[in-house]
Amino acid sequence: MVPVVANGKVYVGASGQLSVYGLYTVAPARLTFGKQLAGTVSATSYLTLSNLTSTAMSVASITVSGEFAGPTGTCSATGFSLDPGTNCTIGVAFAPQGGGTLQGKVTISTGGSQIFVPLTGTGQSVTLSASTFNLGIVPVFQNGAPRSFGVNIIGTDATTFNSVVIGSNSTEYSVFSNDCTGSISGPATCTVKLSFSPTGGGTRTGTLNLSDSSGNQVVKLTALGAAVQLAPSSLAFGTQNVGSTSAPQTVVVSVLGNTAATFSTITVAGSNPADYAIQSDTCSGTSVPGGSACQFNVVFTPTRGGNRPATLSIPNNGGPSPLHLNLSGSGRALLTSITVNPINPTATQGSTVSFTAMGTYNDVTSKDITSTAKWTSSNSSVATVSNVSGSKGLATATGPGTSQIGASLNSIATSTTMTVSP
Repeated sequence: MVPVVANGKVYVGASGQLSVYGLYTVAPARLTFGKQLAGTVSATSYLTLSNLTSTAMSVASITVSGEFAGPTGTCSATGFSLDPGTNCTIGVAFAPQGGGTLQGKVTISTGGSQIFVPLTGTGQSVTLSASTFNLGIVPVFQNGAPRSFGVNIIGTDATTFNSVVIGSNSTEYSVFSNDCTGSISGPATCTVKLSFSPTGGGTRTGTLNLSDSSGNQVVKLTALGAAVQLAPSSLAFGTQNVGSTSAPQTVVVSVLGNTAATFSTITVAGSNPADYAIQSDTCSGTSVPGGSACQFNVVFTPTRGGNRPATLSIPNNGGPSPLHLNLSGSGRALLTSITVNPINPTATQGSTVSFTAMGTYNDVTSKDITSTAKWTSSNSSVATVSNVSGSKGLATATGPGTSQIGASLNSIATSTTMTVSP
């Protein structure tokens, strides 16, 4: 923009228009501000007012209208004289209180005329509680509970909502209720409740589109359709002897809906994975069409006695992954040998000897079985042994000689020689 002075006036061409400013110029010819959040103030932009003549020029006032702040800068707002060949600045900021395209102007008043500088900015009066909204996990062909999405209206100007709709290719989502309607003045919050009804498994996406006087907003929608169903949902094997294998139990894995599900390798995890094994697996590494099923068997071979819980892990892309199925079973350890102590003791007639029995089991554990074993003496004239609770294993020397003191439990027996002297 090059000003031209002629006939006592300054001619300025900008944006295809010729402006006549008398004896001074303003540059630029307009100010355009970018998008600004309502209730906030932009950075200041500046106009330059120049006196191109050889005489001082008188300015009566400078004002700013619309949702703009100012004037600031080196030009006085209340009147001043601009010396020949000098300039000053007029600062203006954008301070929207509403949304959409907002306009105003800077008015420079001289003794006999006015100069107008257009101001334009875009206000944003709507903010979203999130740019992506997750509606959770919902079983296929079921309606999920509606979830609320918040829309914030800021600034004091009213915001008018034109439409709140689900985007195209988002048929599994729906607007359950909507109070973001009409004109709403800020600060305020309105709510859109959304529902999710999946027809297939895995991650399902969509959009929520809001059109209002602040512009258009798009919310990305995401949720998980749970298409993979296990029957039964857990397996209980009861009590099984350590080292022996149970009868197999079958798990049927159904894929609901119209979308195939792909399964990675099914594994056993948890506290005791070595006690369970997967057999006849038609699921791992396969893609199962929607409306179809696969299956596998599980057997229990306890390695130790007691409760032996574990968990099946079923990775898939048709719902929550991995799916988990709880396994339970109890191992029964079998007695394999008994040790009696003391070994081959010697006692005097009338004295007593306390015997203990230690059992060893096929899960490589051992425990004191003194109170549960059956005690015997091969020669009661030499020694007797108690089977009374509280004194089991207590032998009494009754006469000189030898006797075999024995302990037995579950068909496992052992003995040691007790020698009695007079």
